[in-house]
Amino acid sequence: RHRWLGDHVAPWIALPIFLLLLPLLLLRGLIHIAVSVVLHILVWSRHRTWVVLVYSDSPKWKDHIESQIIPTLPAGSVVLNRSVSWSKNSLAGRVYRHFGGHHEFCPIGIVFYRWQWVQRFRFFRPFQDAKHGNLTPLNSVQAAFAAAVQNGR
Repeated sequence: RHRWLGDHVAPWIALPIFLLLLPLLLLRGLIHIAVSVVLHILVWSRHRTWVVLVYSDSPKWKDHIESQIIPTLPAGSVVLNRSVSWSKNSLAGRVYRHFGGHHEFCPIGIVFYRWQWVQRFRFFRPFQDAKHGNLTPLNSVQAAFAAAVQNGR
């Protein structure tokens, strides 16, 4: 009897629940797209190319980022240190929270180009690899980030 309920009744219960949740999922996706468009417009109205670099005071990357990456950033770039107080409602804070994602979000470089997609450079895993002696991924992502920042892709 229990097997019959699980095989025949459960799909009929799950289907209406899924159909009720589907519009909410679609609405969430549309809101995500709208927020992306608004952030792009706010950034593009000020800059042709705009860079946001977010890092923290982790001993794994703090010295490297402050000595090797930050000095190469162009004027007008925004650097956020998550270990220090910063406004999450600022344009840079909103950009970071929106485009940083939910995994490997610090340290990250975000480059905006006018009328193009946002380019993200995630440094977390390359710094983990560098900690274990493999510098190739860190050098690669750092070179790609520098090229994107300096040359506009």
